[in-house]
Amino acid sequence: MGGGTRVHDGVTAPPHQEATAITTRSENQVTAYAMTVLLPDVEDAQRLAAALDEVRRPDAPLAVIAVPPVRGLAFFADADRQAKIDRWWAHAIPHSTVPVHLLAHEPGVAQWLPGLDGRFVVGVASPQDAQLYAGLRNVTVAAGDSLLAIALAAVDQLAFEPIFREDATVRLEKRLRRPPVDGVSRFRRARLRPTDEVLTSVAPPPASGHHPIPNLPAPEGATVLNEDARREELVRALAETLRRLQRIRSTG
Repeated sequence: MGGGTRVHDGVTAPPHQEATAITTRSENQVTAYAMTVLLPDVEDAQRLAAALDEVRRPDAPLAVIAVPPVRGLAFFADADRQAKIDRWWAHAIPHSTVPVHLLAHEPGVAQWLPGLDGRFVVGVASPQDAQLYAGLRNVTVAAGDSLLAIALAAVDQLAFEPIFREDATVRLEKRLRRPPVDGVSRFRRARLRPTDEVLTSVAPPPASGHHPIPNLPAPEGATVLNEDARREELVRALAETLRRLQRIRSTG
């Protein structure tokens, strides 16, 4: 996304982080988007991705709606797992698409977003949280932190493009106001690309050595995940795997 590099706070950013892909397209050029759902809970992320996939137009310039294997603050801040995300990104995200990241506010997230390429839709629980994103031109703050609030903000953010159906709002409200059902992961994976934690294929890192996702060092004071946070996420992943095995046995 762009052919050169730029300097942000003394740090040279890789080409994918240039914002020109959004602002300098010609009138005859159609921008393609790639949406990533970064909610920490994998079932919430998959449910939101499935709901948005259901209301997008078949011929929309939205190349993919994807759920990365690492989400939340860890998507930006966990240096130990960047190689895993790089391989996933190279496999799941089409080249030259503008990323649209959907996430919920966590302490530390706001410090990672200034200057990064693409668009961000952030769910917030309070006006105080929303204030943390004031002045960030590439951030849309949702009117709440529920799945529905984030989904509606994403639809509104891309309203200028023929991406979502005219009745998208009504359909999202009907679907996301219902309590989740067991087996939410049984949505159309082929259209969403890899939404599970398991990589279906591995692509080598870019030859340039740059991360193909936003991974600039955080500004001073930004949160970096500690060992306890990684251990907690590992426990959560193991619990999720156990639940899936139990579902398989119960339906076998």
